[in-house]
Amino acid sequence: MSEQNTFQDNLQGILKKLEQNATDFLEGAAEAFLGKAETLRDGTELEPVSLPHDLAAHKNAQTEWWYYTGHGETVSGKRFGFELVFFKRRTDLDKFSVVPLRLFGNPIYFAHFALTDITDKKFRYAHRKSANGWFDQPASASEQHFHLRLGDWSLRESNNSHIIRATIGSDILFEATLQPTKKPVLNGKAKNGVSFKDEGEASRYFSYPRMKMEGDLVWNGEIEHFHGAAWMDREFGTWTPTENQKGWDWFSIQLTNETELMCY
Repeated sequence: MSEQNTFQDNLQGILKKLEQNATDFLEGAAEAFLGKAETLRDGTELEPVSLPHDLAAHKNAQTEWWYYTGHGETVSGKRFGFELVFFKRRTDLDKFSVVPLRLFGNPIYFAHFALTDITDKKFRYAHRKSANGWFDQPASASEQHFHLRLGDWSLRESNNSHIIRATIGSDILFEATLQPTKKPVLNGKAKNGVSFKDEGEASRYFSYPRMKMEGDLVWNGEIEHFHGAAWMDREFGTWTPTENQKGWDWFSIQLTNETELMCY
């Protein structure tokens, strides 16, 4: 029995050494080709939100997203709901097993778009990913002003309005202009946009809880104008998950008396 335990201990030691050697080699290769990974903490992690500056992308934020949901009705009476979200992830600190993800791209962009046809009870969605590789659609996020794109999907700001665009296949095109009708809500206990996950770990988080929406929806070759209402959430930062905070749930509702409720 003791010989078997000794063999297992020796095997585990060999495997750990091989794993460490592979880690050191791949990290060295990543540094040689891409430079040293950044910490993504520049001392601004707990600073209050500043608008409109913080609508734009942030170089040193590990994770950030721009999240839109809403509901509308076309001139013909078709009711629908939508979701459009862009994510940007810096991969300096990320690994897949022992492989530094920044070898495959840094940053990596993701986007999701979903459309619910309430009237006809249909649901369509699409998602995209890009690291600006050879076979990826081009993606970018401006750090000077609010403008993101992933292929022909885009989010941008013009004259205090948010202009958003997305497609599904070749038969659905969604374009809308969103105008905030209320001041942005700066989330967090201090109401300054700093949302603590745990002690010393926080993101910056703010919301536009009601936005007037107007645009055009192309579905199966038919173009319909629509009006409606939308909600926008924006969160960004670098934080480390702890035992007290490994994930979260989010829910919001817009009421007919012009009040809004969000739980997260």
